[in-house]
Amino acid sequence: MSSPTGLRSCSRTVLLFALSGFLAGFIGPMVLSPDSNIGPIIGILFSGPAGTLLGAIACVLARLAPRVFGTAVLRGLAAALALVTLYFCLPEPRAVESVLDAEIADCREPLALYPESLRRWEEALARAPQARPLPDWRQQALHSVEDFEALAVTVHVVRSRVVFEKRRPWDRGERFAGPWSEFATADRTYFVPAASGTCAAWQTRARALYWPVRDESDPPIRPAPIWPPVDAAGFLSLQEIGPVPARIQALLQ
Repeated sequence: MSSPTGLRSCSRTVLLFALSGFLAGFIGPMVLSPDSNIGPIIGILFSGPAGTLLGAIACVLARLAPRVFGTAVLRGLAAALALVTLYFCLPEPRAVESVLDAEIADCREPLALYPESLRRWEEALARAPQARPLPDWRQQALHSVEDFEALAVTVHVVRSRVVFEKRRPWDRGERFAGPWSEFATADRTYFVPAASGTCAAWQTRARALYWPVRDESDPPIRPAPIWPPVDAAGFLSLQEIGPVPARIQALLQ
């Protein structure tokens, strides 16, 4: 029969491991990755229960081999559990930019895209009866597209390269370029300012690197106050592309 002293010792061992795993998994994500949506889930669902199980195993080992698994060793193992948990709480780099190696496949006036975009938005509205579009959203969108000083350029993407941003405490904000990813076939349509040239000039361009323009001041996800959108770029689902900035060119070397 187990003695009360042995039971108390075993309980303390299980509690030590359970708390080590739970606290590391509960607090770690909030400190190391505050913008993550996992929050304390790691501690509650994974490292806490795992710590309890490991604590029970450690208790058995300490009873079988007390000279090997002494108090110092058990504390060291609990600390190792916490460190391993914290390691898995470290955030992965996130994609923040991209570079396209592409050929120009087509160029059109934005107004040519209006009928297809209108059909797509009407189908989306039919699937969302709870939506409350502007009463004259079609007319507003049409006027925006007519006044849009841009060209709709379709590019055939040969390959692309993503720029990542590190998010660990000691290298947060540092950026690096991932490897090139090859595409079998990928045609995407963007817009370019009308001042960048005519469609005839764009269609004669050689294969080059392009950058989907991203405003660094924008939040990762921008709420849509009006749906369907009536601004030209939003209604046509077009993002701007341009030449690759020097700050990104330096990462591609």
